[in-house]
Amino acid sequence: MQIITADLSSDNVFPNGDIIGSEGIFNASTLKIILSEGLLSPEITYYRMLFKNGFGEVYYSEKLYASQGEISCILWDRLLVAKRLSVQVEAYGIEESETVILDKSRVLTFTLDRSIEAGVNGENENKYLLNAIHVLDKRIGEVETALSNYTKTKTVALAVTPTDNGDDTCTVDLSNLGSQSEIRCKTSIDSDCSFNLPAPETDGVSGEYFEKEILLYAEFTDEVSIDWGEDILFYGNAIPDVSEGYYEIIFTFDANAEKWCVGVISKGDGE
Repeated sequence: MQIITADLSSDNVFPNGDIIGSEGIFNASTLKIILSEGLLSPEITYYRMLFKNGFGEVYYSEKLYASQGEISCILWDRLLVAKRLSVQVEAYGIEESETVILDKSRVLTFTLDRSIEAGVNGENENKYLLNAIHVLDKRIGEVETALSNYTKTKTVALAVTPTDNGDDTCTVDLSNLGSQSEIRCKTSIDSDCSFNLPAPETDGVSGEYFEKEILLYAEFTDEVSIDWGEDILFYGNAIPDVSEGYYEIIFTFDANAEKWCVGVISKGDGE
């Protein structure tokens, strides 16, 4: 098992050029990150690594727990299919019975170099070499901009108008916003509501489900209740509550569980 180390506790974050693996052979390398002091707060309960590959696809690791100030994640196939890989650590904790992001690391941007060995017949022996090319220091509010720099087009948040159901409830329809793997939208909600999510999609060949993430910027203008639907997973394994104010609601289709997973981040009431 190859181990690639990045030290967030240092101003100079560069791994040592370890081989990441051969094409078609994955889960053979581990990314180890030494956490900075700010990411070792006792209020933090667990971490996730947020990855964005050169195709613009976004993936999250499973929950990670620090050991001696370090977290590790085995790198899987979809992380190693393009020349760039961005990595960011997100630290989670509990505030007022809700799972929230307490802190984020700087964004680490890596390049994946391929070199084809001479004399190879029939077998793909292409090796990927992971070299850090630079580290982007961004405030939390600028992180998404840094990640989106590697997509071909910039996106804007699509406006979604809730549908009035005629019984003092509304439905927020997120099922027809496009086929992109990552969608951002915004809405304002003033009554009890439910969400209509897209049907999962497969590649049509292997039957594997596509990953999909919808980030909804939501303003709740009143105290409301939410019907999250059936067969839904929740980050932190806790059903979130909302009150009046601004929120980010993250809907992620988990291709392993074959279910939608919901996470809610409170951003206050703006006052």
